Amino acid sequence: TFDESSSSSTGSNNWFVDYEDGVCRQDCYPAGGTSPCEWADNGSLRFYDSSTACCKAALASNNEAACVAASESGSTISTVQTRKWYVSTSGDQPCAMDCNTSS
Repeated sequence: TFDESSSSSTGSNNWFVDYEDGVCRQDCYPAGGTSPCEWADNGSLRFYDSSTACCKAALASNNEAACVAASESGSTISTVQTRKWYVSTSGDQPCAMDCNTSS
């Protein structure tokens, strides 16, 4: 069982890779459920000192800035807006920007 009062139950606060979401997660117990961190219960995980170090080392094929932003906000890589241009296959414009169009 998880013991919230134990100091060893707070996690390392280091970062590990979440390959399913393409981001890094911080190893900590999310008190109150508001922190974008996860309890790393797998003893075979490799840990990094920062989200940047984790993204650079383990997810180098992703855009580093997008990886860090998603990691620190608790998002997935697909939900982070990079504000970069890409070739569009829909509409009458050949290019589109990856951003929130409602703002």
